[in-house]
Amino acid sequence: MKGSWQIWPKWWISTYEITFYSDCPKNPVSITLSATGFFQVYLNDTLIKNWQSPWPNIVTFNFTPLCGCNRLKIVVFNFWWPSPSATIYSIFQSPKDCYDC
Repeated sequence: MKGSWQIWPKWWISTYEITFYSDCPKNPVSITLSATGFFQVYLNDTLIKNWQSPWPNIVTFNFTPLCGCNRLKIVVFNFWWPSPSATIYSIFQSPKDCYDC
């Protein structure tokens, strides 16, 4: 059977969007994430973390959300593998003293 082993082009940029709501703008949000390629993180279209190293590097940092709807965008540059890029993440925000928008 003829075919190509390459299912996705190398040097592809994938964008993952995460929408979340916050009613605790005083409390920082903590995110832990990793990706299969170098990546950047944007909060509401503002860069908050510039190029980070891929897996096995795991990045954890805090940011301050807006009150209400927020959008995280993770841009992954895949230049090693001929396959789709991937990301894994966890988000946490303390509920202490919330409902204060």
